[in-house]
Amino acid sequence: MIQSTLIINLCHDSIIDHANVTGRQISTLYITGTSNYKSTNNKVMFHRRPDFNGHRPRMDYTGPVRMNFTGPPQHTGPQMDFTRPPPMSYGNFAPRMSYNGMRMDCADSYSDNYFRVPPMRVHCGELREHHAGLTVEISGKVHKQRLGRFLTLKDSNGMTQLIVPDDKPYLIRKVTNIPVDSFMIICGTVSKRPRHQRNTIMSTGSVEVIINKIMNVHLNRNKEARNVNLLQVRHASRYTHSLAITSEEFKKCVKPATVKKFSNRSHNCGELNGSHDGSKVTLCGWIESKQGKFIQIRDGYGIVQAVVRTENNDVYNTVLNCPPDTLVELSGIVHLRPESQINKTMPTGEVEVQIGDFKVISVEEQEDDDVAHSLPADNGSAPLMTDVNSFTTRSYNCGQLRELHVGQTVTLCGWLEFQRVGRFIILRDAYGRTQLVLPDEQTSMQNQLDKLPYESILQVQGVVTSRPPGSIQTNMPTGHIEVVIQKFSVLNPAKPKLPFHIRDFNKAKEPLRMQYRYLDLRFPEMQRNMRVRSRFLMDLREYLVNQAEFVDVETPTLFRATPGGAQEFIVPTRTAGQVYALVQSPQQFKQMLMAGAIDRYFQIARCYRDEGARQDRQPEFTQLDIEMSFTTVDGVIELIERLLKYAWPKDTAPITIPFPRMKYCEAMETYGSDKPDLKIPQKLVDCTAILQSNDALAQSCDFGASALVFRKPLTDLSNALKSRYATLAQTHANVKLVQHKFSGSLEDWPVSKLLGDEIPRKLVEHLQLDESCVLFLAYGKKHEVCSLLGKLRLDFANHLEERGHEVRQGDGMEFTWIIDFPLFEMSENGGLASAHHPFTAPQADDASLLDSEPLKVRGQSYDLVLNGYEVGGGSIRIHNADQQKYILDKLKINAGSMKHLLEALESGCPPHGGIALGIDRLLAAILQTNSIRDVIAFPKGLEGRDLLSGAPVEITNADKQLYHLEITKKSPDPGEQQ
Repeated sequence: MIQSTLIINLCHDSIIDHANVTGRQISTLYITGTSNYKSTNNKVMFHRRPDFNGHRPRMDYTGPVRMNFTGPPQHTGPQMDFTRPPPMSYGNFAPRMSYNGMRMDCADSYSDNYFRVPPMRVHCGELREHHAGLTVEISGKVHKQRLGRFLTLKDSNGMTQLIVPDDKPYLIRKVTNIPVDSFMIICGTVSKRPRHQRNTIMSTGSVEVIINKIMNVHLNRNKEARNVNLLQVRHASRYTHSLAITSEEFKKCVKPATVKKFSNRSHNCGELNGSHDGSKVTLCGWIESKQGKFIQIRDGYGIVQAVVRTENNDVYNTVLNCPPDTLVELSGIVHLRPESQINKTMPTGEVEVQIGDFKVISVEEQEDDDVAHSLPADNGSAPLMTDVNSFTTRSYNCGQLRELHVGQTVTLCGWLEFQRVGRFIILRDAYGRTQLVLPDEQTSMQNQLDKLPYESILQVQGVVTSRPPGSIQTNMPTGHIEVVIQKFSVLNPAKPKLPFHIRDFNKAKEPLRMQYRYLDLRFPEMQRNMRVRSRFLMDLREYLVNQAEFVDVETPTLFRATPGGAQEFIVPTRTAGQVYALVQSPQQFKQMLMAGAIDRYFQIARCYRDEGARQDRQPEFTQLDIEMSFTTVDGVIELIERLLKYAWPKDTAPITIPFPRMKYCEAMETYGSDKPDLKIPQKLVDCTAILQSNDALAQSCDFGASALVFRKPLTDLSNALKSRYATLAQTHANVKLVQHKFSGSLEDWPVSKLLGDEIPRKLVEHLQLDESCVLFLAYGKKHEVCSLLGKLRLDFANHLEERGHEVRQGDGMEFTWIIDFPLFEMSENGGLASAHHPFTAPQADDASLLDSEPLKVRGQSYDLVLNGYEVGGGSIRIHNADQQKYILDKLKINAGSMKHLLEALESGCPPHGGIALGIDRLLAAILQTNSIRDVIAFPKGLEGRDLLSGAPVEITNADKQLYHLEITKKSPDPGEQQ
């Protein structure tokens, strides 16, 4: 026997610090830890501190013992009896250890695993030094990374540093590939940090967690968060062992038996690493590429390299004869690659699979009877994913068939788009087009199809064949194949003459398309718009609910009129003289939700405003409404930037965050608009100092002068256009406009008598005018000057582009935040009006100006502008009832109409703010449509009318009586208006 010292550290998960003590003579027993104990009649009762679940395991013992924590230095007795009561969650066993002065026996054949308990689930902010040695499970978002080994994990309770051991290079590679803000779950061991590395700022700064295993990763979709290779990023979330069939794999599987092959694999191609060295694996996937004896096998999770032994002739020849994209099943042994052949760009790059058995999977392989209707076995993983043909009578859609499907018998459903020479038919559905061919001998089918109108609904069964070389259509995704019809049925014939056909040329005018919107929706671009909209809204919800923990709350549509906003639709009731109003936004409801402790609210809301006809407005529209408690302007802006980055449609121009910010005064002085189109390079140039020298011009204290210059070749200024702009200038009574096509000479300057000789010369020098420049010069009240030139800048740029000139630069999305708006503006009757709405809080620095100079007070408001369109707007709200009453009084709004909101603010309402994104306008900008009507399934026309149903319609006498209405003047007939 070897005498030794037995140390029991009661901070550890296992009872004994050294795993196996059987056969060891114990001379001294040390008890260490930070626990509490007490001595009773020659027996020590030792209670561990409660674990994270609140349990207090108790240990009783007697005998010689030394303890190195506060209290009696040692306690002696005749013997030691060490009993651990059965923990609640680990079964009904009670390991017992007896000490007789010579050796310690631990139940039956003691090992550390016998006493090991599952890792404790902990929060990032609760680990301390006394937890050292614990095995824990911890989850959170990656806050930062450094040196490829250190991560800071963050949750709502705090932060903890994670570290990857040097001896686990495959874990280091995985960690390196995980972007910031990704969610991860790890299992690891708590360890004390070296003293010189402790972080005194963090509550957990004295410890770190050594990663033993990465249990799960939910990848941050912001792939630009780190400069990571796309292949690495794509697979960084695939570390967990999963055998569920992915959608990509499902599309490769033609027959159910093929799907079963995937469900029978032992591993997926994306999870293999150095820890699998020597393991036998069975993989299923398709050949990505080949080079000699090396092949790349891909499945829905990743890609791995396999190698064929040249002495295995049968397998080697089979591999050589397989083209790329062939479905295969292989089994073999995982080996580490030689150091010089490690591929650091692949998550599986340190291993390869040496092939033992290799089989090509036939897509025509017949399935067993017990497989056909029960695909596939779940094995405890995610359910089988479905595709667009699931639960339908078709086997493929019209945009899906390729050359690899040649020889298959398929069923298609869709609309008859076109037919020619009695044999060739184009069948269309929401996913694409496929050419069908009638055999010459099928004369009865030909006669039936000849009489069939276009846009009739067909179901066709046939065999996929390759097109002859001269008939291949490279501009069609299905242009390499055609389907030879075996049988077809007419599910629903269309009427012979439709208002218009679904063609890319000679499209109907918009009013006719809106009148028959169900036909218009069949156009491919409308299909794309609707599907992008659906995916975009889904991704917005996913981020807000799953990533940011917002609560989706529905608020009423029927409410009372909101003073100080847009004109609202009135809904009469059966009570005479009393009406509802359709909400123009959920503004008051979301503020009351903040008072109700729903501190992170959102909804995709329907809103209503009774406004005049405008190209970018609808009487009913959709907005993403968001509100947060305890936030700031910066907090709301950062949320929206991350949200848009996450949900941004993948097939559109990408965006980069953060978005630039611009103050309201800068936007007006530089672009003449609070929603500037930054893609137009021409800017306003301040000329106030030059024109101020003329006392006849500068007679007001707020005098301003600005110029806008378009240089050659952007000089197409006709007399008709000048006349139109002169009419526009008349709507700005305090501004004078000069339009001039400068020829290089001052002699033909149009207003030389008014300006004199010196001012034109200074303007030419200041603006660097040369031959063939178009100059717009405006002077008068500064704000109106900038506003007029801003309208001219946008209109003239549109005019030039209609003439074929390229004015706007770049094809991307130019976002910008406009901040520091004025809180008030002058109304038409000379009083104060809200620049945004009456619930916006003033900036604290300007609060002292509310009484003396209210027009100089800035609000805590912000707008999001995209390519010249305002796509969002919000503010930090007033949360103090007294201040809200004061603002309402300044705006001459009856506070009694807002009693419900004021009482909510008085009840203890936290500071809060939010924003609303106009979904229709945002999607129109993303998809670059001519109008927001192109991204709405059933929009209203320019006059707010529903051309599809003819609404609004005349009210009946019974409804007039029910709702106490009297019509004083009949509206014109809808047909007469058109």
